Amino acid sequence: MDKLNKEEKELLDNIKTNITLLRKVNGISMRDTAESLGVKENTYRVWEDPDKSSPKPHYIYKIAKAYGVTTDFMYSNNLSDVDGAEAFNISDSELDDIKKAYGDKYLSELSNSEKVIIMQLRQLNKEDKKKALEALSKALDEIYNQ
Repeated sequence: MDKLNKEEKELLDNIKTNITLLRKVNGISMRDTAESLGVKENTYRVWEDPDKSSPKPHYIYKIAKAYGVTTDFMYSNNLSDVDGAEAFNISDSELDDIKKAYGDKYLSELSNSEKVIIMQLRQLNKEDKKKALEALSKALDEIYNQ
């Protein structure tokens, strides 16, 4: 790797810090995060290690999409006040609606498998996301109507 200037190193350090923080805040394992991104766990582990290489730009984009944040957010150093709901980009009114519908079992309390599905959905383009959600809705309707 070429020698990085101070600003480049700081940006890469921010990415490593942010992907680690977002993953931990949302209670997702490295293995599940790697699975949702379509990479091996060891590859993902390297991305969080401060002394190893960082993810390539297209993976930074995928990680940002998975957590519902911007790529600018991934490069920033202002994540210290992020909580689970904010990391999943849920407004207070949406969170209230979710709590009313599902009790206290909202996004920050989902199982890792449920979080992986959400992260995978977030990485899809608009058309594919619509298809996936329609398929999921149809499958759930079939289960509920048995």
